Amino acid sequence: MSLLVTVWRTEEAARPHYVPFLQEHAPGPFQCAGWLHHYWDSIRRLAGARAFFVGVFREGQMVAFAPFALTTLGGGVTRLGFATDGRADRQGLAGECSEEVLGAVRDALMDAPQPLVADWRELADGDPLLKLLPGAESMTVQGCPYRVLTPGTAEASKSNKKFQQRIPSYERRLAAMGQYEFRTIDFDAQRAEALALLPQLFEIHDLRHAAKRNAWKKDANRDFLLSLLRDELPSHLMAFVSYVDGVPVAFDLGFRHGSTFTLYIPAFHPAFEKYRLGHVNRARSYEACLRLGLELYDFSRGRSFAKQVWAHGEVLSYDCIAPVGGSWRARMAARMLVGSRRLVAWSRERGYNQKLGAWRERLAWPVAPKAAPVATLAWQGTRPLRYRLIQDLPLETITGIVEYVFALERNAGLELEWTSSSALRVSNLEAEPLLLHLPEAKGNLQETALARR
Repeated sequence: MSLLVTVWRTEEAARPHYVPFLQEHAPGPFQCAGWLHHYWDSIRRLAGARAFFVGVFREGQMVAFAPFALTTLGGGVTRLGFATDGRADRQGLAGECSEEVLGAVRDALMDAPQPLVADWRELADGDPLLKLLPGAESMTVQGCPYRVLTPGTAEASKSNKKFQQRIPSYERRLAAMGQYEFRTIDFDAQRAEALALLPQLFEIHDLRHAAKRNAWKKDANRDFLLSLLRDELPSHLMAFVSYVDGVPVAFDLGFRHGSTFTLYIPAFHPAFEKYRLGHVNRARSYEACLRLGLELYDFSRGRSFAKQVWAHGEVLSYDCIAPVGGSWRARMAARMLVGSRRLVAWSRERGYNQKLGAWRERLAWPVAPKAAPVATLAWQGTRPLRYRLIQDLPLETITGIVEYVFALERNAGLELEWTSSSALRVSNLEAEPLLLHLPEAKGNLQETALARR
């Protein structure tokens, strides 16, 4: 049977066709209909990308769909990338992957503006797109750890097993901080609650990554997630959240897709670091996944200790770069992309990217504004969060909190009283007093804060 190939040059034209198809055939959360639509509208369109969506039909029925984005590189070369972004997931092709269908998709690429270079990032191991183009060069990007959730599965090593056995003791220490609660939030079933919770999760995320560059500090990415939640299309988002005294302090945000949970954005309040709160929340997440009938916990890309200590294995993801057609400019652009990607991988292995990112972050973000959410979380009406959390923060952050409290004094009628050079009493008529026990520091912290008042 002959195939009919259709190329849509706008997302609006393709939407009536891909929405029902992807609701049934999306290979992972990063190619679901809602994710594709809102990512294109919030991220790709604003970046100046042009749509190149390929649909393959057989007897009037769509059997495959490949959403791509076109951008212009130096020298007038067009880059063909994925329309969405994601981690450790196939993003480029949904539906039938037979040789006939792949050949039809390959032929459709010749209709894209030439010279053309394909730059497909993070293809899962075994993805048919890896072999679609002749002369493609595949490079290992990162391992993608996973954990099998079947009860009784052997751990990866004795040291990892020993660490995991300490979780109950961490939980007992955490209980001394206040009333601990763990909750599972289904963002599709509890949209109103999720929309109200998301800004608090972003505050925790900012505190956790205060000195680091992170994509989810960008307003565009946050607006994208909010728009995804406001839509009627399924988002597949789910969060496992830890609370202390009713205040969220840790979360693992990700996607439930089939029998797999894919971790996407994890974070915990840095004041709880010595209590291993991130690991406690993760261990509770596994139990919740089992109750939901999930079989696999995908950590996404990266080999951090927080992932490796729990992982049973990993799969590899690849970058695939290839010139399309016979243009020498496309071949040169492909070689330059390969070289730059290898340089990035080399710097990541040695930690240079984190060092550079931290340096750029310090130039871009002042300390005090990032400290403000701590005071916001601590002052929650009649029963604030246990205040000893503030003692564990760096001096610069504490100074920012004090400055923030003085700002509240002017705007909210708070009464402040220094009980010593390292303790500050804050009160008003409606809430119990907030006593900030500040750590000892060089110089007088009271004078420092008053000087900046």
